[in-house]
Amino acid sequence: MQYRPDHGGHAIVAGLLERPGYDRDLAHGLLDQARSRSLDWASRRLAVLALEHRLLCLDPAATDELVPFLARLGYAPEPGARCHPDVLKQGYTTVEPPAFAGELIRRLARLSPIHDLLRRADAVPDAVAGFAHVAGQECLLTLGRAAFAPEEVVLRVLQQVCLTSAEIDPPAETAYFQQEARLAVDRLPAYEADILARLMGPVRTWWTRPDTPSTLNALVETPIGSVALVIRPPGSTTEFEIKRTGVRGRHPLSIAFELRGAMVAPSHRLQGATTLSVLRWEAANSALLSALFRLVHGEAAPISRMLELRTIKGVPRPDGGEVQLSTWFNDPAAFGAGFTAMRHALQCSLSAFVEESKAVPSVPRSAEARTRAFLSCMTPAQCTLVGTSALRLDKISAWLRDGGPNAYFRAVHGRAATIEEAYRIADTILLEILGCYRPPPPTGGYAAYVAAAFADRDNRAAADRAFAAALASIGRLWGTLLGFRGYAEGECFVPRNVGLRSVWTDGAWRVQIIFMDHELTNVVGKRIRHFHPRTGLPGMHKDLVHILGGELGGRLWPGCIAVLADIYRVDAAVAASARAGVTEEAGRAYRIVHRRLRDDAAVRSHFLPSFVDSVPAFDAVVRLYRASRLNARPRSRWKGAMRPIMTAHGLDEQLIKEYRRAIRRRRRLLRTLGFLFDADGAA
Repeated sequence: MQYRPDHGGHAIVAGLLERPGYDRDLAHGLLDQARSRSLDWASRRLAVLALEHRLLCLDPAATDELVPFLARLGYAPEPGARCHPDVLKQGYTTVEPPAFAGELIRRLARLSPIHDLLRRADAVPDAVAGFAHVAGQECLLTLGRAAFAPEEVVLRVLQQVCLTSAEIDPPAETAYFQQEARLAVDRLPAYEADILARLMGPVRTWWTRPDTPSTLNALVETPIGSVALVIRPPGSTTEFEIKRTGVRGRHPLSIAFELRGAMVAPSHRLQGATTLSVLRWEAANSALLSALFRLVHGEAAPISRMLELRTIKGVPRPDGGEVQLSTWFNDPAAFGAGFTAMRHALQCSLSAFVEESKAVPSVPRSAEARTRAFLSCMTPAQCTLVGTSALRLDKISAWLRDGGPNAYFRAVHGRAATIEEAYRIADTILLEILGCYRPPPPTGGYAAYVAAAFADRDNRAAADRAFAAALASIGRLWGTLLGFRGYAEGECFVPRNVGLRSVWTDGAWRVQIIFMDHELTNVVGKRIRHFHPRTGLPGMHKDLVHILGGELGGRLWPGCIAVLADIYRVDAAVAASARAGVTEEAGRAYRIVHRRLRDDAAVRSHFLPSFVDSVPAFDAVVRLYRASRLNARPRSRWKGAMRPIMTAHGLDEQLIKEYRRAIRRRRRLLRTLGFLFDADGAA
């Protein structure tokens, strides 16, 4: 072997090159190095991946060699003993040492391509650089949980963020929120739960620093284009997110009334944080949706879970320390350059609030009173989420296109990517969206490399499986939401709020699709006596457009299905059938929900009786409407036929008129949603 042990000073990697194969003493020595706090963090990460490299050199049938090592890795209480039950929460299927050892090797084998390159007799610096690149992604290191203690993981995270004071805010729907938050935490393995408890222990506001990483799969990351912090524990497929952690730069928190000549949405006038009212709404409705989905389908909903709400009390100073919130918005010395523009935006926002919502009766005269009035309307807040994915569909689609790596590298590093770096970006993304992935041989260009990756037989099969699973999840969640007369105004279905991630579950790697940002999710029957199609159908229409594609607000939207088809490079036949597959699954979920609303007292108990009793009326009158040709005589008969149906379900004259007008106005939407209302479920 010609390679010399001086590449980047990585003596650990050099040792792998000089002494290939499995050696028990070397494996134990690598674990000691990985745990040694006297070594720098990068060397310890390399030691973890080197240890995995050694273990993968074992004959898969030689589990006897690995079983005694399980105790040192923390999977078993002592050599030879059954594994801790916690391994089942980690996605393994057994606690019996030999069988568990086999599953562990299969999990480690996900990174076999990077290890295989290093085993080649002609190993070159590019192979070593690729090895170091993977080692820099703690979440990919399965045995990282055996090397990095929870307290030092949290300490390293805290070194890359800013913290200020905060207060816990209990949401209005306390019972649902607490139940779902508790279940989400209970499902976590002990390692992730320990890290989460340490992150959430002190009540504090989290802020992005100028040097907080934005690199994919970083331990702590501010994803490109976001104002959030994402934390990925070592060796874990769990992701924690802290939502709205400030804008990079001198003003992490500010106010905007116009951006690039256009008025911002009222909820976005506060820049860098979320308003408390929005988070309270999201907390209540996402928790209710999560509880209902699990009750109906017997499985967890493919959505993120909110764990905690906090109101922001302080803003970080550029030179350290913090400024109290009122001082930040009142004192030019505290805010710095741009204070006059910020105050003008505050004044315009208050004037708009007076006109829009009457939340402010009038604009106060004094500067301090204006600040108090604004903060009462838009109380800055944050939340902690679990089960998110920072790898959103819009970013995946963009970064897998030609020119994508350069856009990513310019955002993260301020320069274009080399071709080798571009290949690694593709490898990182494809590993996450395929579960297991085999890189193709290097080619002359990025687009050709991605095409070659999808042309590989195993990768193609993985892509088709992931695509099909994503479509089934979309249909099931959408149909469930529709069944409860709910909608999300398109917000949780728009590609920028939908993510993909690989998880180790049931002893195998699988890809999950995750729907996030539920601030507009609305499950109405808990607090409203009847479904109101005048407000509900427009929200459902937005969901449909962002799932199936279509025109909205004068713009054509591709929809999640089309974006997923583009990401996974599915062929024309598969793409053409995708829409039918989603609507079929949505229709199935819709009918399951209605059967449970009719027959299951536990499901009915979550809604007002008047709402549940009137659910069938809407479907009945829509079927009548769709069955008529709607010239003058059939229309008259429809009006006459719908009245007794609506009356029998407890709807008054005002609601009957609302139903009639809304159904006629939204007839195109209801035609598209025919798969819900036709008796046989056909579109």
